[in-house]
Amino acid sequence: MCGGVRHPLNGSCYLTGLVQCRVSQGLIGGKGGFGAALKAQGKSKGGKTTTDFSACRDLNGRRLRNVNNEVRLQKQREQDELRSKGASEEDILKVGSTTSGLKDWFLALPRWADRVRKQRVVKRKLMICREWEAARAGGYPPIGSPPWWGCPRGISCGYAHGFDDLNEESQLDAKKKKFEQKKATEATAMRSYVSHLQEIGDNVASAVHEGMMASRKLEASRKLEKLDELDRLTVEGSPIRCIAGILSIGSTGEVFATSLFPAIALPSLAVTIGTAAHLYFEVELLSVIGSLQIGVATEEFQVDEDSSDGVGDSPHSWAYDPIRNACFNQGIQEELIEGGEVSVGSIVGVRVENRSVTYTLNGNIVAATNLNTFGYLFPALSLEDQQMVRIQYSESSFKYFKKEDITDILSLDHSDNTVEKAVEKADTCSLDRFDSAMELESLGMDTLKILLQKRGLKCGGTLTERSKRLFSIKGLKPEEFEPSIKVKKKVK
Repeated sequence: MCGGVRHPLNGSCYLTGLVQCRVSQGLIGGKGGFGAALKAQGKSKGGKTTTDFSACRDLNGRRLRNVNNEVRLQKQREQDELRSKGASEEDILKVGSTTSGLKDWFLALPRWADRVRKQRVVKRKLMICREWEAARAGGYPPIGSPPWWGCPRGISCGYAHGFDDLNEESQLDAKKKKFEQKKATEATAMRSYVSHLQEIGDNVASAVHEGMMASRKLEASRKLEKLDELDRLTVEGSPIRCIAGILSIGSTGEVFATSLFPAIALPSLAVTIGTAAHLYFEVELLSVIGSLQIGVATEEFQVDEDSSDGVGDSPHSWAYDPIRNACFNQGIQEELIEGGEVSVGSIVGVRVENRSVTYTLNGNIVAATNLNTFGYLFPALSLEDQQMVRIQYSESSFKYFKKEDITDILSLDHSDNTVEKAVEKADTCSLDRFDSAMELESLGMDTLKILLQKRGLKCGGTLTERSKRLFSIKGLKPEEFEPSIKVKKKVK
């Protein structure tokens, strides 16, 4: 039987198309899935999950541990670079996280491996939880309670449960806000205190005495019960007040320190900083030990007893230390090149004229500071423990107040008429009387301005710039003046 076409000559049969056929035969072996069965059996009997693939090889024949170590080293370099740039801890942790869920394994897991949970990245929060904070307002949480105790949302809360739970930027903001609130409260209290002193006028001494007595008695009972409270605080009729630490005050202005770096002030002698400000007082050294910072402070000055900072170490205060020969300008210490011999009996004078403070040692000017502030200014000083001084605040007790040379100029009030008189006196006396530009600073900005104008010199700038400009022409003729300091004539 032929399924094709017969040949016309020989009668043979041949096929006219292709014939498809399929041959199949069974394979020797099982049905497969034996490895999965063994894996499931291992889990049921408490077998451990395979997490170490370091001995395996990739398609290039390399051990996976070597490939992973290269990636790990690169990640470590990226983290070091972020730390040097000041990146947050959260960003650094993100770089070191793995997609596999295994610690320090940065490669993908084999398909046959058991899956593990990914590492949980600690996410820092931006704000403190209000409910958590309110729950702790009344006291401490129970012993053994979790960190999120008091929060109704528990561990899943999106807000911080404590200061350490905040991110770095939020921690800095929280510290800054707390510090600003503290300083604002202190400044408000001091302004209220000084304003009250100005209003009560002649009754300021008795009013401050009563208030200080009440507060200092409570402190004395805790610190030194054997010390007579009345002698430590004040003497009737004396303007000297203790504002920090423990000390004794004598009837003639003596002050003896009995604690670490106490501070005193004379708020009843406060003056308003400005063109008419004039203040002078003297301090006699009855002992020379440690350090002694004598100067002035404004109504916003606060003493931090815990840090042992004194007058000049804190904002809103300026001081001079004759023992260490240094000036302190609102926390900035400046060593002086020139000074004088300090001994028992030496007298430090502090003079405020306009917006400048001048310090003298035994009648010689040693330093001067410009005041770039507003408000009230009063005498203040800080002493070392066991140090003793005598404060002179009345004109009759001053020793160097009437010193000849520039004293007549400095003692004048800086109103329009008196400034002109001061300039006339300064014109009559040569600049040879002044040994340095610092001494000229004591004349004040207004007087220096007029003296420069009369000599055809530029009169602008700060107090220090004016005094240096005027002192630079000492001993020179007008034609020898430096052209850069002369006033340029206007061309019509």
